[in-house]
Amino acid sequence: MLSRGWSFGTNPFPAFRSEMRYGRNQNDREFIGVNGVVPDQSGVLPENVFKVIKTKEGAILIVAGEDNSPRCLLFAGSAGGFRGSVAIFQEATTGKILKECSAGNACDSGIEVAVILDVNQSVGFYSTGRRTDEVIVHTWNGSAIETKTWEKQDWDRRNDPTRSEENVNWIAGNFRMVQLHGNDVSNGVTLENGELTRSTFDDVGIIAHGFGIPMEGSHELSVVRFGRDMHNELVIAPAKDGEGVAQDRIAVLVHEYSPGSGAKRWPSFHIDWDNASQVEKLSSAHRGKGSGSDTYTLVIVPSDWAENIAGQFINERDFVGQTVAYKQGFMAVNREKEVRVEVFTPKERFSTPCPSLGSLGDMFAKLGL
Repeated sequence: MLSRGWSFGTNPFPAFRSEMRYGRNQNDREFIGVNGVVPDQSGVLPENVFKVIKTKEGAILIVAGEDNSPRCLLFAGSAGGFRGSVAIFQEATTGKILKECSAGNACDSGIEVAVILDVNQSVGFYSTGRRTDEVIVHTWNGSAIETKTWEKQDWDRRNDPTRSEENVNWIAGNFRMVQLHGNDVSNGVTLENGELTRSTFDDVGIIAHGFGIPMEGSHELSVVRFGRDMHNELVIAPAKDGEGVAQDRIAVLVHEYSPGSGAKRWPSFHIDWDNASQVEKLSSAHRGKGSGSDTYTLVIVPSDWAENIAGQFINERDFVGQTVAYKQGFMAVNREKEVRVEVFTPKERFSTPCPSLGSLGDMFAKLGL
């Protein structure tokens, strides 16, 4: 995969080249020779028919040969902000850097690299300037490059190397973790790359930072604990060994929503938080852009709370949107087993539930019928 800072040419020999000029004595150039394989017009090499080697003299070459590994050869770059700088961000770089080309002057700067990435490996750049202080990370997921950008302050909070068991203010107890979406309750949550996140249209909302969890791949948690780090950011971790699981409280990731285009006839789902019983809110993320809306709220609540709310919500087409409160002692009705009789009059049409056949049988037996 080729960035605009690299180009392929054959003069005086086939190679990928990067050259930077920022004035007199402010330049740099690098190249990787190519032998036996030809990239397409966009500079992309065909898959599985080339290898990257290092000669005895230390030169890096791309040569013809079979390589079926899932690795990626990436040519990438970045630029510094006005009167700033840019460099490889080692903290976010796990791939193998083959070549680095960088230069700059008092106002502008740039960097280009060639790097080999295994699946879930990354290369990162840190850019500074008068109005720039950001981290850019390119990650190979096995089929495509994913690029994410963070403000440096957000990156530091997300990846604080000083976050430890001792400096996290832990909430007492381990909690069973469930998710609530309308009338559906499911067990556990999945952390992606060490974070509990949800999409917020054109960004990712971080609900909690993983603690004691690998920063790469997907990891499901069903029993968890929570705490606050030195930045007051919420952290989520696997249950602590030797401690029991709370019986009277659970952790719930609540998804409130208003349907978007194409689903407007389905009811919206919201919580009446003022009448939601004993709720401890930990974190939230909201999507307001685009069609419809989504709000994700992580809470600690009574153990029957999620089923209580889900049992009240009626998820039927053309039913009105609902804001649901917690009802002490509420018993959910299995609407699928409910028998309904439709009654028509000249002026109105309405639907009313009647007792099930089993209930009618019991009633007749008591009457001796």
